Amino acid sequence: MLAVSPTKRPFKGPRVGVGPTGAISRGGSNGAPATTFDTYVISLNVGTPPQSVSGSLDVGSELAWVPCSACDTNIACNQARQAGFYLTRSSESFREQSCRSTNCLNFYPHDAQSCIADETCDYTYSYGGANGKKTSGTLSTEEFTFWSTKINVSFGCAFQNQGDFRGQPGIIGLNRGRYSLVTQLQLGRFSYYFAPEDHAGDSVFRFADDAVPQTNSPRYTQFLTSGAASRKPHGRMKQALISTVGPGSPALGLDMCYMGGKVFPAMALVFAGGAVMQLRPRNFLYSDTRTGLLCLTILPSQDVGGSSLLGSQIQTGTHMIYDIQGSRLGFESFDQPSKSSNRPSSAAAPPRTSTAVTIACFVWCVVACMFTGPLLDGWVEIHMLVE
Repeated sequence: MLAVSPTKRPFKGPRVGVGPTGAISRGGSNGAPATTFDTYVISLNVGTPPQSVSGSLDVGSELAWVPCSACDTNIACNQARQAGFYLTRSSESFREQSCRSTNCLNFYPHDAQSCIADETCDYTYSYGGANGKKTSGTLSTEEFTFWSTKINVSFGCAFQNQGDFRGQPGIIGLNRGRYSLVTQLQLGRFSYYFAPEDHAGDSVFRFADDAVPQTNSPRYTQFLTSGAASRKPHGRMKQALISTVGPGSPALGLDMCYMGGKVFPAMALVFAGGAVMQLRPRNFLYSDTRTGLLCLTILPSQDVGGSSLLGSQIQTGTHMIYDIQGSRLGFESFDQPSKSSNRPSSAAAPPRTSTAVTIACFVWCVVACMFTGPLLDGWVEIHMLVE
């Protein structure tokens, strides 16, 4: 079990922490803040002797990468170390991969004959499509230490980033691609729990035999392999919300904001097979204490195929279990009744909710972005309980 450390950053666009899928290419070398979001970071021991490096969890991408420095002076290395860089020249086991190596050819297809002699396996890895963020570096191998076990792992040694990674030290890809940490460690399952903000230190990441249900009431849904057919889920949900709460107004980078005193419907996600994930106000509402606005944090998908993502906010308070061998997603609530569980995502007073008539909106949702290349989609309903 590894501790997961949440770090707050300004929210200015798609989340990188748990969500965005990545794409590889051969490389060489917006908006007003709406709120804050948490990226969830784990620390790993890498190299010989081990160096502690960190990366944000991302179940939607393949590559595990960390920022690297080839510093050669004490002053430069001390500065790089303090900034969270991995020092390549301080490790006896660090190896850069050749452009002509089998490892590199598997990482991204290319003609080995086009490689120059002694050329390294340089890449550019993209998040969010052509206009998204990019990280460039060299595919390398290194010893990763897990407790007393050392495992040789292929990873990205990044030397240049393009776009706003918002201070994230690196990204640990956890999908089922060949070079994800999940595949290289041959994990049959893993799980994580993002604790509410008043218990942030309880967030954990578990893998292998530790990644099992912790309660007697886990729910499961199978990973489905259907095409990405958009059902315009956000539009339907928006119309249902307008009919119960009112139209709202765009503000703070979000499209549906209200002044206080509104009665909001309770919500639940109903997955294929009938598994239900109950949502609390903190999972889908943001309260801005400066303006007094209460905003819906469920946004329309930017994915051209119509697939949706479950972000870290909507998963807060729920133990998410990725059963890779069983090809299913499990989840269970760790919530205990408390004031914070009924609050939106801030310390403001909770909105009023009611529990009468059910309105269902269907949404295509990537319930486990880790199963990418292509994405595997599952359907889920958003149920809103209204007067």
